[in-house]
Amino acid sequence: MTENTPTKENSRQASDVELLNETITRFQRILNGSGYGFWEWNLATKRVDWSGGFWEKLGYRPEDEDLSDATRYLSYIHEDDHESIMTAMRAHLRTGEPMDASYRLRNKQGEYVWTQVRADSIRDENGRVMIMSGVHFDITALKHTEDALRESEARQERIIQSTNDGIWEWYAEGSHFSSRCWETIGYDARDDEIAKGDDKLLLWRNLIHPEDLPKFDKALSDHVIGKKSFDIEYRAIGKNNGIYWIRTRGRVSYDKNEKPLRMSGSNMDMTRIRRAEERVMLAKEAAEKANRAKSEFLSSMSHELRTPLNAILGYTQLFEYDLNLTPPQITNVREIRKAGDHLLQLINDVLDLAKIESGMMTVSLEPVLVARVVTEAFTLVKPQSDRKNIKLISTFNNLDNYYVVADNIRFKQALINLLSNAVKYNNQDGEVEVRLQLVTAATLRITVCDNGNGIPANRQSEVFQPFNRLNAEFSNIEGSGVGLVITKQLVEMMNGLLDFKSSENFGTEFWIELPLAKEWNETMP
Repeated sequence: MTENTPTKENSRQASDVELLNETITRFQRILNGSGYGFWEWNLATKRVDWSGGFWEKLGYRPEDEDLSDATRYLSYIHEDDHESIMTAMRAHLRTGEPMDASYRLRNKQGEYVWTQVRADSIRDENGRVMIMSGVHFDITALKHTEDALRESEARQERIIQSTNDGIWEWYAEGSHFSSRCWETIGYDARDDEIAKGDDKLLLWRNLIHPEDLPKFDKALSDHVIGKKSFDIEYRAIGKNNGIYWIRTRGRVSYDKNEKPLRMSGSNMDMTRIRRAEERVMLAKEAAEKANRAKSEFLSSMSHELRTPLNAILGYTQLFEYDLNLTPPQITNVREIRKAGDHLLQLINDVLDLAKIESGMMTVSLEPVLVARVVTEAFTLVKPQSDRKNIKLISTFNNLDNYYVVADNIRFKQALINLLSNAVKYNNQDGEVEVRLQLVTAATLRITVCDNGNGIPANRQSEVFQPFNRLNAEFSNIEGSGVGLVITKQLVEMMNGLLDFKSSENFGTEFWIELPLAKEWNETMP
């Protein structure tokens, strides 16, 4: 056998080398494809051998020798993380415990990614570290998620703090109440009554006012079994037996077997609102009492004034028939009577308003033929319209025989008020029209239209204010400023509606809508 002839031993060695190379290549593929970064640091040579997909992802290649120099590796780590990584390294070298740390590592483009490093070491017989090796993996996405979670928690905390609400959570192992919960009822969480209580839920429940406890328990029970949301107001007995109003809202969560697992929610301090409401109610009652007293006084005074005034008007009528009076005296008597009539109308308006406000005025609802009421109202208003040569027009639109449900007297009074205003505030030689129309199958509208000066747009919101005549008090038009207020309230007492529209310089329309008396109407649409 010649010197170059392979032996069996050589063949076996070659096969072992080939197998080893295949194994190394396979592990290299696994390491590179895993996304991990592997490294080994020889402390004697200060060289770092590294491989794996993690480093490739950072943009590094085998020719990047700086990364292989342990003395330069620290420059790749974010300066804010130098101290923490060195502390973790020293702890490992001192204790021998595996190292587990995270820090930011600069990639090839100069940007930083978060990485987790886990490492261990081989030591000599004297315990000195000879070789340190480990693995890196990218935790940037995890860090971003943690940052987002922390920001979300901080945001929730800011929101909770800004609401000034107390937060609580109840669960099988116990319960938690934030300090704000106790502050809402006058306590400090460090007070002995609170700090020494182990079962905070039981402690809170014992502070609920006994009269409100059944309501609280029922609301909680209904929520747990899924009947309704848990949102309840109740009284709590706080420090020094003070009474506090609390609004509690919460939601229960269940395990996979649909059994209650925990319940979380908040407590809102409603004490100031409740006390403010109580003050408002007391003020309202006092105002209503004063208003009733005023209405009773006005009603009484109106009667007292009307009795002597009727006597004065009666005597003026007698004087008008006295033939011994001179023409100037007759004129003076008529002025007295005119002023007395106006004063009597004012007293009557005040009396009606006082009756309505005091609840003494009642209505008797019955079927009323609308056309007849319109005709009667025209007759009563005609002397007034004749003085200004104003034409009265009725447009029934084939609704002459329609009845509405109303009080005959009060309906006529309301219609006369509207007609009287339409005449008073109209121009000389103008027109006033009453028009009937169906707005629904169950409602009839009675509209009073005039072609006067109209109501300025900026004053229309004041139309139904009592004693507000929209500057007409500076004219020679008589009135009290309560006619429309009385009319509106009369119509509403009859389950009706009074409204209007007006265009300046073109005229005004007021309308009354009343329910139809269906059983009295011969034909219905």
